[in-house]
Amino acid sequence: MQGIIALLVAILFCYNTAGACSYAAGDKGKTCKDYHFGYSNQDDWKNKCPDCGHNLQSPINILSSLAANTDESVAPLKMCGWCDVRSGTLKNNGHTLKFTPSQYGSDAYLSSRNHNSFKFLQFHFHWGPKNTKVGSEHTVDGGAYNGEMHFVFSGTDECGSQKYTVVGVFLKTDRSAKNVPVKWQKLNCQVAYNSEEQVQDVKLYDYLPENKDYYLYAGSLTTPPCTEAVQWIVMKNPIVVPEIFFDTLRSLKKEDGKPLTRNHRGTQPLNGRDLYSCYKGCNVVAVSLCLNLQSIMEGVTVLLVALLLSYDTTVASPYAARNSGICKNYYFSYIKQWEWIIKCPDCGGQLQSPINIETHHIISNVESMTPLTMELWNDTYGIFHLKNNGHTLVVTPYKYQPLTYLNSPNHKRFKLLQFHFHWGEKYSRFGSEHTVDGRSYNGEIHFVFSGNDNRGVKKHVVLAVFLNSDRTLTQVSLKWRRLQHQVPYNKEIFIIGLNLDDYLPENKDYYLYAGSLTSPPCTENVQWIVLKHPINVPEAFLDTLRSLKTEDSQSLKKNYRWTQALNGRNIWSCYGGC
Repeated sequence: MQGIIALLVAILFCYNTAGACSYAAGDKGKTCKDYHFGYSNQDDWKNKCPDCGHNLQSPINILSSLAANTDESVAPLKMCGWCDVRSGTLKNNGHTLKFTPSQYGSDAYLSSRNHNSFKFLQFHFHWGPKNTKVGSEHTVDGGAYNGEMHFVFSGTDECGSQKYTVVGVFLKTDRSAKNVPVKWQKLNCQVAYNSEEQVQDVKLYDYLPENKDYYLYAGSLTTPPCTEAVQWIVMKNPIVVPEIFFDTLRSLKKEDGKPLTRNHRGTQPLNGRDLYSCYKGCNVVAVSLCLNLQSIMEGVTVLLVALLLSYDTTVASPYAARNSGICKNYYFSYIKQWEWIIKCPDCGGQLQSPINIETHHIISNVESMTPLTMELWNDTYGIFHLKNNGHTLVVTPYKYQPLTYLNSPNHKRFKLLQFHFHWGEKYSRFGSEHTVDGRSYNGEIHFVFSGNDNRGVKKHVVLAVFLNSDRTLTQVSLKWRRLQHQVPYNKEIFIIGLNLDDYLPENKDYYLYAGSLTSPPCTENVQWIVLKHPINVPEAFLDTLRSLKTEDSQSLKKNYRWTQALNGRNIWSCYGGC
């Protein structure tokens, strides 16, 4: 009945799942846990793992005529971090090829139909034999696809029980493709059984169809232990995969050394479960970090550079108009970055920073761009104070210190307010906020300036410098020793003799784009100047930063924001004395 659809969706994932742990409660002893299953004897699964014979099993044959259309009370999906460039490992576990993200990268989240956030764990593949029309686990009206990709997320439902959300994407082979797209090249690895390969620059959003209509139902894991604690979101539209990638999957070896030519489970009975269909509006996936805006015409490049700081930012206050008092008093965390947009809506805007700088998309040396010029950067008697604000180490000029200026590429003069640091965990290659072609550095310095743009509107300019850790240094140079202080939370100390020019690379080629502050309130009134070349920093200095304490007395091991979607913005490049 139409009148109870909203209620059914709301309680869809409060069904009884007493066995929502790693192995279902019904699976006695270690029989299921130690069971090395195969796809040729699927009828045996329920003998070793009783949950595999229960009533809410997956996959299913989706009968489109039975799918109830969801109504306005059902919120759209929200994806956070899906456009972040991330590294990870590909593992051949003998059953599939599985991608698991690096623990040092940013997390990805899916806000599901019940409004809870589920954290990305891994994705993997299912496929069939060569020259067949089978391979997907789910079917639609009896029709199969060549394969299926599963994005697996973990979280809790409205009832507080552990659940999984799995996004299923159908794969359709393209046998005519002679070239393998880059996104598939990254995963096209021949991984030995029980071995792993490191992969980089993987973006989850690249593996979703453009049209995100989907089916929704309650089901299970599709392999033993077959735990019935899964919200299934099955995309209606497939994505195209080159046949050569399927060939690589089929050539993977199982434990017995034989090729894994197929790995899809047969469809299971629906057993009276409700099936929902989302389309025409409810399917509009709200991807706060992945909206693709139409790119700006190349013919107005010079004009755009001149207007770079003149985009509409009528809000000149420290907190943007969309942000409420909740944002102003919000003590944010780098662990829960997905929460920023809830407290500070500007953090979900279209001009957010940092970004991944893709060098093949930049616009080089434009006539109106000029080299950076700096005033009083080499004052060897500079007086500053250091403060640990619980998020970073902030270095602020003493109030009687002569002012330091940056003359920006739009010929305006901006005054230095402060500079601060971003870094990652020890032995991690992550830490910088910006990345270049998916590559991270160990840290990043931000010199923050304030001034007015061409229209007289207050703006910020941030000069970013990449930090490259040098673990071979046994002694810390004087310029870093001056900053190497263990400052207690919310305390500050004074230092003297700081020469800002020491913290810049000799080569000052740079990238230029319009963006935002990289922490709440995420105000979008920043001209970013990202220097291309890093400076070396001793590991001992980064260790001092990591030992700083937060408000709750925890060590501040990392403090970088995930990269944000470019959303059609242009990036300019200045090099060779432009």
